[in-house]
Amino acid sequence: MRRPSIKSSLIAISLCVAIATAVFVGFVVQTLSSINGHVTEIATVWMKASSAAAEVNAQFIDLRVTLRDHVITNTDEGKKAVAARFAQQHSDMDAALDTFDATTTSADILARTANIRNKLKEWDEIASIVLDLSQERQGVQAGQVLDKRQIPIGKEITADLAAIVAMEHDGAEAAYQSSQSEYADTLLIIGMVVVTLVVVLSATGVVTNHASG
Repeated sequence: MRRPSIKSSLIAISLCVAIATAVFVGFVVQTLSSINGHVTEIATVWMKASSAAAEVNAQFIDLRVTLRDHVITNTDEGKKAVAARFAQQHSDMDAALDTFDATTTSADILARTANIRNKLKEWDEIASIVLDLSQERQGVQAGQVLDKRQIPIGKEITADLAAIVAMEHDGAEAAYQSSQSEYADTLLIIGMVVVTLVVVLSATGVVTNHASG
């Protein structure tokens, strides 16, 4: 039986190595592109949306505190200053909520923010009553409305906003874990390819020695 020549053996082995290398490179490029996509998603979507949601939540909490400050403030000048602060905080919160809606990509979260906006309308109506009573120095009545009507719905809105912050954080965490998983898979494949190349190179030496023997 005719033995394969050294040249044909090396050509065959080199062809196998070339095919394996091409497949490996293609896999690595695709995986790195996917990882880069996850990193971009985290930086441009999840982190921005999470930050915006946290900002809305913090501003609403401040708004609730300011409303109570108006009730307990005793002077006209003080109430005027608190009312101006309340109006500015509310404007900032509305702008932050608009920014959040423009940033997030989750239909579920957008549905939640739409529900929060509806609750905020009810909260605003109650807050307006509280401010009017407070301005008229009817502190007891304002406090009663605050405690019985405004605080409960305020807590609901705060809880809804906190849930959105958690959902955005979970989304970012999921994207991060996906990128880490793909990175680990890439390292595994690299290790397998290195071992394969070592085996192939060893086999090349064996074939070369056998063919020349």
